[in-house]
Amino acid sequence: MTNLLRVVGAIGLAVGGVLLLVKFAHAQGAHRMAESDSDLMPGYAQVELKARTAYGNEPQAVRAFIDEVFERSILAKSALSIKDRVFRNELALRNGHRGWVSADDLVNAVNENVRRFNLPTHMRLTKRQLQMAREDLRFYVRHFAFGNPLRGDVSEGLSPAETVFVGLDLALQKLANPEYQVEPEEWERRTAERRARAKSARPLNKGQQPVKVSVKLVRITEPMVSLPDFSDESSVAVYEMHAFLDRLGFER
Repeated sequence: MTNLLRVVGAIGLAVGGVLLLVKFAHAQGAHRMAESDSDLMPGYAQVELKARTAYGNEPQAVRAFIDEVFERSILAKSALSIKDRVFRNELALRNGHRGWVSADDLVNAVNENVRRFNLPTHMRLTKRQLQMAREDLRFYVRHFAFGNPLRGDVSEGLSPAETVFVGLDLALQKLANPEYQVEPEEWERRTAERRARAKSARPLNKGQQPVKVSVKLVRITEPMVSLPDFSDESSVAVYEMHAFLDRLGFER
């Protein structure tokens, strides 16, 4: 039970309950970078396609967008109650019935779980790292609710969909991408240097783009990993996920 709770707590970095920390960080093959854009871009491209379709706020399109966000993440097999909850809160935001998710609340909730489960310190999250990670992901997906897709700006708060998307991507990167397996402050410094190099060179080359590992590569290692069951509504993992969403102000 202790190991399961630590695994579940790690996903507090993602969106609530699971970063798959135990065994996963050392799974053979998990540290490979995406070898080409074809390894990485299809997943992000599908999320962006569904985000564009949902831009008119039609409920069925918003639901398809939320489903795609989960499908392209390490929580593709989430319980329906988790996906439903994110969908309802995303739709409520778009219809003016709820506010943004606070970046401060997300950072504090993640770091609370890092302390609670005694996770490695690189699993910590700072507000600047969150901001920079959001900016990097806008390189691929721009059509979040009320965003400016032409400029790729990020707002102070996050939509429920972006909270899940960015949180789960950070979870994946911090587990499987050596670029993220350093203290957040060091990652911020290196990312700032990469961006400075990018400003002096056009077009961007691969060394200047956000350094990402593909969820496809992680799924290859799943048989080697001890995974909590996020499809079982009665599991501890699902309970912890909902508890995390509670702390972020997601309505039940």
